[in-house]
Amino acid sequence: MSEFIKTAHAVGLSVRLTCIIGEGNEQADDIKKTTNFLREHESYIERVVVNRFAYIPGTPAFYFQKAPEKAYKNIKLGELDLESGLLKHSNSRYMELKHRIAVFGLLRVANTINRKPLIEKATEFEGAF
Repeated sequence: MSEFIKTAHAVGLSVRLTCIIGEGNEQADDIKKTTNFLREHESYIERVVVNRFAYIPGTPAFYFQKAPEKAYKNIKLGELDLESGLLKHSNSRYMELKHRIAVFGLLRVANTINRKPLIEKATEFEGAF
């Protein structure tokens, strides 16, 4: 990934990444690793989107979480949101201080990257992630 990002930047491409946080087995240290990766590559990346992990009926993650012997104990699935097609869920790790600190650190780095001006030839694609 590192080599790809550096090469894409070197040839003049607008490098944009999406990070997904909140997967059932994710630990605060995993988020910190993502944050460190973004920091190390900040000069090569133009935009970062941070999304929350979603449970969608019929997907492997959904079936995994529905299997009592496999399910992550920190995840509780709720009702289906008919507008989005996503299952509401809660993750007890979101309440842990170390998790919140890690998430805020990730968001801080993403916001720093997102405030940078785009390369001129990429401005027409701004907003098209």
